[in-house]
Amino acid sequence: MTLENYLATVIGVTAVACGPFIIRHRVRIFHVIVDANRAMYGSSGRLLARRSSPWWVGFCGVWLMIIGVGAILVGIFGRE
Repeated sequence: MTLENYLATVIGVTAVACGPFIIRHRVRIFHVIVDANRAMYGSSGRLLARRSSPWWVGFCGVWLMIIGVGAILVGIFGRE
């Protein structure tokens, strides 16, 4: 195995490990994102906060886990 395989495996394991954390704490993460958007962008940040929801943060957590599984598979089965 090459360095790229090890790197892909490590990134994949990290992504799979962080995915459930993001899903579990999606409301808290969403509130941090909303507060940061309001502070940085003012009225457009408030508009974005009204149109979004914590569901999308959970959705990103699920996709992070799927991408992590893909990275693990590339790390294990990838050949040059």
